[in-house]
Amino acid sequence: MTFTQSEPAPLVVIVGATGNQGGSVLRNLVESDNEYRIRALSRDTSKPSSQKIKETGAEIFEVDIRADNKEGIVKAFAGADIVFGVTNFWEHFDASKEVAEGKAMVDAAIEAGVGLFIFAGLPGPNKLSNGKFSKVLHFDSKATIDDYGRSRASETFNYRTVQAAYYYSVLSGAEQLKMFQQGDDGTFYITLPVSEEDANKIALPFTDTPRDLGLYVRAVIEHEDVRKDSRPVLAQSDAVTVDQLREAFAQATGQTFKLRALSVADYVKSWPAGTPPFILDAIVDQFRFHLETGYWGGQDHQWTEQYLARKPTSLVDWLKEADLSYYTS
Repeated sequence: MTFTQSEPAPLVVIVGATGNQGGSVLRNLVESDNEYRIRALSRDTSKPSSQKIKETGAEIFEVDIRADNKEGIVKAFAGADIVFGVTNFWEHFDASKEVAEGKAMVDAAIEAGVGLFIFAGLPGPNKLSNGKFSKVLHFDSKATIDDYGRSRASETFNYRTVQAAYYYSVLSGAEQLKMFQQGDDGTFYITLPVSEEDANKIALPFTDTPRDLGLYVRAVIEHEDVRKDSRPVLAQSDAVTVDQLREAFAQATGQTFKLRALSVADYVKSWPAGTPPFILDAIVDQFRFHLETGYWGGQDHQWTEQYLARKPTSLVDWLKEADLSYYTS
C-alpha cells in the first residue's frame, strides 16, 4: 500500500529515509495494513533516491541533522506523532559529534511535542562491561544517546531504542569493510583477533538491515506492550558460529572459506597501513567484548519476536538473494 495524507493517521517522521536504516523503516511501514502519514527527511531532496520515496505517497522534507540546527530539526519534527532517529559515526569518525546530533534530535522531538521517539542505537560495551571494554567508540556513542533519551522520557515523551547486530552487507564483499578477504591462494579468510578455539564459542548475530530493522521498529510502533517495555529492542535476524558462516558461504559460492585466527598484535598488523589507531582499538575491543559477554552483553534479544509481523531473514535466505559476485567473479 501507499501512505495516506489523511490527518487521523499518525504522522511518522523518518530521519535518513534514503539510508539503510531509515529506508528499512519506510519499507516495513509500507507493508503494514495500518495507515500512516510519512515525512521522510533528507539532506538533499533533489537526489533520485529522495524523489523515489515520493512514489510511496510520503512527504519529502529537506533538513540537515546537526547539533547547531535545532530550529531546523524542530520544524522537521513539527506535528509528528512518532520519530525514527538515526546517526552515523562513520560519516565523520567523531563520537562527540554523533552524541551531540543524537541529543539535538531528542531535544527537538520534545520541543516539537513528539509522543514516541525511536532511536537506532547499539549496545554500550563500556557500560555493559563495567568499563573493561572502553574503546568501542561507535557503539558507546549511541549508548550515550540512549542514556540521554531515557533520562528525558516522561508521561508525554516515550523514548525507545532499536539496535542492530552486524550487517549482513559486510558479508557481501560489496562494502569497503569486508568480513572475508581473499588470500593469494584464492581462499577467502575471515580474520579475527581470537584463538581458533574461542572463535566458535560464540555466535555472530546479524541483521538484514534494509529488510529487517524496520520490522522491529514497526513492532514498537504497532504494539503497546513493546512501547511500554523498558528493554531495548534487539534486531537480530540470525546468529551463526564462524564454522556455520564458512560452511554457508562455501555452499552458496562453491569457494573455500577459512578462519585466520591471529593474536591482537598480528591482527592489528593485518589492517591496511594508515588505519587510524582508534579504529583498530575499537574493533579489537568490540571482538573481545563479544567473546566475553556476547554481542548484546547478556541482554535478551528474543522478547520481541512474538510481536513481529513476519519472520526475520535467516542467513540462508539472505544468501539466496545476495549479490555474491565478489566471491565468484
